[in-house]
Amino acid sequence: RMMCTGPARIGRVVARTGTADGTPLETIDHGLSHWGPRPSATAVRWSEASSGAAHLVDEDPYTAWTAPTNHDAFVTLDLGGYFPVTELDILVPFGADGTSGEAVGASPRNVRLQKAAAADGAWENVHVWSLTGTNATTGWQSFSGFSGYSRFWRLYVEDNFGGETISVRELKLRGPDDTTLAYDFDLVNDGQWHTYDVPIHEKLQGSLSQIRLHPGIEAPAVTGVTAGGPPPTLGNAFVIDWVRIVIAPTVRRVTGCIDKFYQNENLGSPTAPLQPVPALTNGYLQSISTVYSDIPPAEAMYGTTYNCLRRGGEMITIVGTYLGTEGSTVTIGGVPCLATQHAAPETVMMCAVPPRSIRTK
Repeated sequence: RMMCTGPARIGRVVARTGTADGTPLETIDHGLSHWGPRPSATAVRWSEASSGAAHLVDEDPYTAWTAPTNHDAFVTLDLGGYFPVTELDILVPFGADGTSGEAVGASPRNVRLQKAAAADGAWENVHVWSLTGTNATTGWQSFSGFSGYSRFWRLYVEDNFGGETISVRELKLRGPDDTTLAYDFDLVNDGQWHTYDVPIHEKLQGSLSQIRLHPGIEAPAVTGVTAGGPPPTLGNAFVIDWVRIVIAPTVRRVTGCIDKFYQNENLGSPTAPLQPVPALTNGYLQSISTVYSDIPPAEAMYGTTYNCLRRGGEMITIVGTYLGTEGSTVTIGGVPCLATQHAAPETVMMCAVPPRSIRTK
């Protein structure tokens, strides 16, 4: 619910998917950083006297970060924003006898992946593991089964395989990438309160982690879609009274007219509760009638109904999730359903098919 004034005529909501993994709100990136694909990591801190920290993330397998010690060395990486990390790949020195340029035994052995809210902050272990082999190990080693959410990450090497230095060629931190979707809506800039409904459920799939509201944007005209609008200028003003985020309902089954039932959400291979009943006329002439039951098969999780009377009035039952508790509205072919009621809060609704609606499916 928002009040706005000024020349801007278009607002925008940007929805971001992903999870915060229980991270405190004060450490989540609510700031000005760009929402989009995961940027390249940057080395911002490293242990004393070590060199080539940037090589750890330069995607060149023939360069390396090297620390002149056999224990307790680290590199801190900045992801450029808050992102979940659920997997890592590490490329250790290869070459059996240091022939690839690293000293014998320089490969890390016991390693920690840590996160913090700042580059010099308090570090928290996210994953602790041991690498296998020595310099003779070739190729990448991959690790998963953990989850963390932060901007700053530190690779901390506790020790190596007996060499005088520690060396790592490459490190990749991986996780589910961001998905961002923008939804534009028309503003009523008359200085009065208006409630705007932005149906993000029509496009968004996944867990919603954050939302950004742009009360006024510049938008080009699109024929048949929007007249567009000028950019916000000095004098634009807005007041937000409240923002409500509602989970979109999911409908699994609609029954009441002639029903079909399905075992999966793809709605393939439908079945109907029809039962043939044989009969004899004058004890001789055989005939078969079909009896229909409105009770769905026990294995049927999904259902549709069709061929409802055009004059309306037939009661249909809607089964799903997040259907509300009272005051919900159901439309059929864009026409509001009649006598809407909840048979069970959030999960079962009933209503009468309105007249002149299109076929219910």
